[in-house]
Amino acid sequence: MSARLEALLRGENVVPEATIRAAAARQWVYGGGLDTALLELGALTEAQVWARLSAVTGLPVPAPHLADGTSPADAMTLPPLPAELTGTMRFVPVGAREQRLNLLCAEPVEADRIKDLAAEHGFEAKLYVVPELRLMALRQRIYGEPLPQRYAPLLATAMGAERARKNFLHPRRKKTAAMPPLASALPTVPMAGSGPVPAPPDAVPEPPTPLAQVIDQSAPLLDESMVEMEMEVGDPDDLTGAGSVRIATQMELLASYPAVSSDGVPQVEPQDMTQAELIAYSAAVALCRRARDPADKGRPLALRVLRQRMGHPVAQAFVAELRREAATDTPGAAQALDGLGEMRDELSIPIFIARLTGEAAAARAARGALLKLTALHFEFDDQWAAWWEANAGRPRAAWLLDALGGKDLATRVVAFEELRMLSEETFGYAPELPRRKREAARRRWAAWWQAKAAPTALATEA
Repeated sequence: MSARLEALLRGENVVPEATIRAAAARQWVYGGGLDTALLELGALTEAQVWARLSAVTGLPVPAPHLADGTSPADAMTLPPLPAELTGTMRFVPVGAREQRLNLLCAEPVEADRIKDLAAEHGFEAKLYVVPELRLMALRQRIYGEPLPQRYAPLLATAMGAERARKNFLHPRRKKTAAMPPLASALPTVPMAGSGPVPAPPDAVPEPPTPLAQVIDQSAPLLDESMVEMEMEVGDPDDLTGAGSVRIATQMELLASYPAVSSDGVPQVEPQDMTQAELIAYSAAVALCRRARDPADKGRPLALRVLRQRMGHPVAQAFVAELRREAATDTPGAAQALDGLGEMRDELSIPIFIARLTGEAAAARAARGALLKLTALHFEFDDQWAAWWEANAGRPRAAWLLDALGGKDLATRVVAFEELRMLSEETFGYAPELPRRKREAARRRWAAWWQAKAAPTALATEA
């Protein structure tokens, strides 16, 4: 947590105390910087956040071309310092002049360590401060690290969606390897009004992967119509357009893996499928492979996308595999528990409760999964069994609506964010509002859910 920024905000008395507490609660639950939480709450504009970051760190604000992704190509694509070290210290290099490196840092800034690291590599360091969202966007541009989902709408608001998309996409290198067998068997899905694009004379065109063909039917990353980080695309299970699913726009980052029969995912011969079934199947296999690999930077995003595809047989097989792994004492149990929590698998709640005792990493993962699913945090682990016995028959929306009325701000934030993903609106609710206003908005929200659900299915606590 940025204690310096929090202290400055309280001293200014510009941002209400309740909003500062709400931002701190968001940071506690979701991680990241306090500046990101403030932007998510709409408490300050990016310019206002930037000015305060400069005040608390004593570092200057960089020139626009350094922070908006428009530095020269060689400066943006040939980082002189390794990603692992710069990620730990929360900074990114954006170009060098002679032996001086321009380094953009996010609060909290470890200035001495950063300068020492630059010196070890033969550089003098010039430090600037940037909001965390700019740091994350530049890490995608320079190191190819996928931009976490929460930062994209903030970035689009700050500088425009189309400009952000163009400036911060990591340039892809052309592949020279032969097309994988399954990818080559897939016919190209044409788009209306489009035709074949000839490859550059000196380059080998990159073969389309199964998942890329699904993405080709959708709009580009961070288009104006997708500031909320979601888009409507034709359902791969129904390419006629009769149905649709909401898929994270950064799904295109997952398009680098063709489907192969090497990792336990049920395989079906292509000739046994229609074109639509083959594309949907191949996309699901690619997502499961990314979600299964703990070293894959796209794993969190793959899990979120699979959350929307739980009805697909491949996704169901993957969830069954995770449940079996989560119930064991193997080293992979904690990762399996985390994956099930990220996919919001309600049927795994008994597994989570059973794993609260025993190996420490598995217990931490189980608690985190239960928090995401229920927006509850009990002081004693044995309270979970009693809660589940009383609430197993109620829908998840009822648990979250109950949590909106809780006393703990951090868990109210979790409930609010989870319900906001499931609902069409928030009915005026905000976690930091006074209790009377929160309760009135909670009841409006509950009434809306009750109208959607079957009678008596969504009874909430008074």
